[in-house]
Amino acid sequence: MIQKQDSKEKIYSKIQGFLEKFKQIVICEIKDLPADMVHKIRKLLRGINSEVVCGKTTVIAKAIREYADAKKKNLPSHLTPDGLKGIADVINNLQILIIFTNEDVSKITDITSKFIIEKQAKAGAISPIEVTLPAGPTGMDSSQIEYFQALKINTKVSKNQLEIVSATKILTIGQKISMSEINLMKKFNIKPYKHFVQIQHIYMNGKLYDSTILKITNDYMKQKLEQGIKNIAAFSLQTNITNRASAPHLVAKAFQNVLGLSLSSGVTISQAKGLAVASAKTAAPAKVEKKVEPKVEVKKEEPPEEEVGFDSLFG
Repeated sequence: MIQKQDSKEKIYSKIQGFLEKFKQIVICEIKDLPADMVHKIRKLLRGINSEVVCGKTTVIAKAIREYADAKKKNLPSHLTPDGLKGIADVINNLQILIIFTNEDVSKITDITSKFIIEKQAKAGAISPIEVTLPAGPTGMDSSQIEYFQALKINTKVSKNQLEIVSATKILTIGQKISMSEINLMKKFNIKPYKHFVQIQHIYMNGKLYDSTILKITNDYMKQKLEQGIKNIAAFSLQTNITNRASAPHLVAKAFQNVLGLSLSSGVTISQAKGLAVASAKTAAPAKVEKKVEPKVEVKKEEPPEEEVGFDSLFG
């Protein structure tokens, strides 16, 4: 009993110390990850001045709530009562790993993404994913054809080797997995289950965010901004409601009209001088070719001088 109490007090002290020291908290689920892998993650994270806490969620949640109640209005600037309460609420019923850090979250994900375990499915389990056998060689001889026929998978024999005719789905989401699917996946060394560190929530700037915030990078923001400007410009041009997004397109179109009028009327404008010269140069060869062709034909059709002389003698 004393040892359990000491263990709880140690967790309380550790968590409350980390809350004051670190401004960002990454809440992860580590279901089915082995303990030695968690230790490796902890070691790598300490290398970038980050700390990890694992344990019973009830104890961790209570430690966070008690810290929030004890501090109340004296919380550090990076912590808020609502934010701490949110952390305590979301960790319930999770096999968690909590990362405390002051580093950019991308550095955390660079480390956690390295740890993945692939496992075979279990009979009777419900499949959370789809599994498809690709078309092509199986590496098995023709004696195995009845096995595939029993599973209703179309095959053909090529050089005494079985080939799957077309990609075949063997598992769908929500399907109860039987031994036949498990044995088939074993034959092809397919391990459909991937266990890894799943980031669930991120606490920063006093607020708790969903893991989808990780998608928001500089490149992502640039792409979305550019797409938004294009949409606004397109809407503006279609509705004839001018705004800053459509103005450059309208100016360019107006200049094209002025340039066309200048070239067709012969009235030169200073902005079109260089463009007019370039246009004339590109158009010149075409005009020369058209003038040369009729001259060649005329020369061929002219009568010889000798014929003209005989006609005049006998006229």
